[in-house]
Amino acid sequence: MKIKKGDWIAISMSLGIIIVICCWCVDVSVSAMNVGKDTIMMNAFWSLNPIVTYHLGLYGIILCVVALLLITIYNTLKEEA
Repeated sequence: MKIKKGDWIAISMSLGIIIVICCWCVDVSVSAMNVGKDTIMMNAFWSLNPIVTYHLGLYGIILCVVALLLITIYNTLKEEA
């Protein structure tokens, strides 16, 4: 299946949006951890525990950056061939 350039752009933009959301998770969870030990989060996506949300945000950032790097490498190597 051949993916068009517009599809690659849409995928890259979606990954960029997910990275921003994951950065927001990290920011909110660090703020919650600084407030107190027994703090729960009311605006988290998956968990009320700020430590879990922090790690989910970090893992999401790492996975999205790796995916963007693989897309970049794939498209660069495809243009050379």
